[in-house]
Amino acid sequence: FIEVGKELGENVVLQFDCPLIVTFINNRNMYVRDADGGAIQFYGETGQTYNAGDVIPAGVQGSYKLFNGAPEVENLVQESFKPSEETGDASPIEVTELLAEDVNQYVVMRKMMFTEVSGSNYTLTNESGAEYTAYKNNYYDGEVPVGDGKEYDVTGIVSTFKGNVQITITGIELSVEAGVEGVETADAAIRANADGVVVV
Repeated sequence: FIEVGKELGENVVLQFDCPLIVTFINNRNMYVRDADGGAIQFYGETGQTYNAGDVIPAGVQGSYKLFNGAPEVENLVQESFKPSEETGDASPIEVTELLAEDVNQYVVMRKMMFTEVSGSNYTLTNESGAEYTAYKNNYYDGEVPVGDGKEYDVTGIVSTFKGNVQITITGIELSVEAGVEGVETADAAIRANADGVVVV
């Protein structure tokens, strides 16, 4: 779609001949992924109600648009969008860095710290000291924990602004260490709480 859209121009209506999984949706912004892992944003009214995980049947139509350096689908032909009849895996893809080739992907960056803030832009720092930009808009309405020294799993959409790759925040959760050692009894129960993992 992207390559043909670039060649034919932004006003040519094209058709997707493959089903698409909805990964994230916010008002008129819908992000989807195909079976090969390619991702793109649809902007506009579809005439349908979709949720994350819904599979949109093949045949949807719209035109190519490059917006802030990111390809998207606009001028949606509502009649081409059919109700979802199945669901798929809409889990975020785990990444350790933000790359231009991942624009429009729904991702998660684990064990990140929010170290600085400037307006709606936040600096994410990993345990190795690498820094990335996180942007907050209406995709996330919670508080951003800047400077508390704790590690978080940050979900979001890989996006671009003025040529710089960033993550648009959709969720923030406190990182929890995986795995519990030394459980030897069949009667043991594992319960998670706000402080980590508790073995009872």
